[in-house]
Amino acid sequence: MKKRWFFTGAAAALAALFLGCVLAVGKSTQWFGLEQLAKGSSPQWTYERQVTWDPSLSSVEGIRIAWGDGPVYVKPCEGTMITVTEYASRPLEEEEFFQMTSSGGVLEIQWDHSLLPLSVFQGLEKQLEVEVPREVLSQLEEFSCGNATGNVDVSDITAQEVNITSAAGDLSLLSLQGEKVHLSTVSGEVQWTQGKAEDLSLETTSGGVKLYQVQTGICGVSTVTGDVNFSGQGQELSVETISGQVYLDLSAGLKEADLRSVSGLLSLALPQEEGFQAVYSTMSGKFRSDFTGAEEKGTFLYRTGGADIQFTTTSGDMMVRKSDRT
Repeated sequence: MKKRWFFTGAAAALAALFLGCVLAVGKSTQWFGLEQLAKGSSPQWTYERQVTWDPSLSSVEGIRIAWGDGPVYVKPCEGTMITVTEYASRPLEEEEFFQMTSSGGVLEIQWDHSLLPLSVFQGLEKQLEVEVPREVLSQLEEFSCGNATGNVDVSDITAQEVNITSAAGDLSLLSLQGEKVHLSTVSGEVQWTQGKAEDLSLETTSGGVKLYQVQTGICGVSTVTGDVNFSGQGQELSVETISGQVYLDLSAGLKEADLRSVSGLLSLALPQEEGFQAVYSTMSGKFRSDFTGAEEKGTFLYRTGGADIQFTTTSGDMMVRKSDRT
């Protein structure tokens, strides 16, 4: 009986200790972020810290950014110095400052001085703004930006290799050009307006994809439930989704396309002056074309052919529409 009371008391003490730890951590993190979520307001950036870098003294051929939580902005400036500014809602401890280093011509900007951004789990959120001279920003060998949960906003960058990722944040890109471009989010939206990529790979889970006035050579897009809207040019195009709706409006130059869906709609708009051959496979979906051509079971030929198009769905419908683009 005494042993039973002893173990019962020990269990109660451990439970009380655990509850105390949960309350302490919850209070220090604004109740695990729920307090901030309930308020529904953005952080007030009352603290500011700025560091400059002179590319004439130490050349910058690449930029790498690794951020923890909060928006990241990268944009051109008219000056000669690279200016990096972080904003926070409170004064930062020294170990919470972002770290900027350079190695082999690559400027690296890191969330803080630790190996892992553990301060993210303590409720710290910071905004990063990187202003780069246009001359530097237009001739980079590489540009990469990884943000754990925040948005990424990038404009007027030209680089041989581009890699931009965020788990929950949106990617907003303007006038981006790269030989090889990789974009990735989980739940965030990807919006890219004006730009060019010889080799583009883009992945999301539930986030939508919006590409406007974008030219690509090889282009691969993959989503699970996110919709895909692509208006531009592509030579070799592949799109794969589970239930997302796919709307493609392409100008002249398409050579081949492989479009796959389980239940989502696949819609492709092409110029009227170019021929194509479409092969489609589905269990219960329907195929429709705005063009007048020769159709047999599972194939559709417009004019004498041209671009090779493959549609594959389980129950999703497929259509080829006429485009006003040239």
